[in-house]
Amino acid sequence: MDAELEERSEEDHNVHKDEEFIIEQKIFTLGKKYFIKDHERNKVGYCEKGSMFKDGLTVYKDRGKSEELFRIKQKSLTKFTGLFKVLSPEEKTIGYLKRRGFRSVVRDEWTLLDPKKDKVGSAKSDYVLKDLVRMKYLKSIPYRYTIHQGERKIGVYKQRLTLLKNSYKLQMKEDPYEKIDRRSLLSLAICLDAVEEKYRKIKYRKVF
Repeated sequence: MDAELEERSEEDHNVHKDEEFIIEQKIFTLGKKYFIKDHERNKVGYCEKGSMFKDGLTVYKDRGKSEELFRIKQKSLTKFTGLFKVLSPEEKTIGYLKRRGFRSVVRDEWTLLDPKKDKVGSAKSDYVLKDLVRMKYLKSIPYRYTIHQGERKIGVYKQRLTLLKNSYKLQMKEDPYEKIDRRSLLSLAICLDAVEEKYRKIKYRKVF
């Protein structure tokens, strides 16, 4: 029995250490549902989007919600900025995600913060010209974000659109030592779909 628990614990630990994840958002469902897969395409996480400000968003190990992995709590939200807190099941702060308001008018930008709110990384959408074309003419062009620590690129987040689902690939192959907690990165991946959609509607209407 002890060996079983140890093996399970090691499996959970490896989930947080993976360098590549796929986040799939089903389209033809009641409410948004996200399925998280590891680099071997094993399902390792599941969540449903409700009211983020009221209830937050909880990521479970499976669809049966048998075990909580982490949760995302919305701390503040305006027309331009947003702050989100990432928590462990024990309510321990893992980190924060902050949307850079006015910098995101043309090019989306988010900052990753540690539990003390010190900056540990950032994520920026792809080239400004491509973003302008997307805003003005082709909103269906997939999004791509680069993830940086300081000036060094350590990962990428890519969107892929299909008829049945939206798929997002999160790759952190340049961050093998886990300098940024994977749970914060997965929270960012979900926010870039669930939260940025609201900001983009404002941006298209107000700016362009």
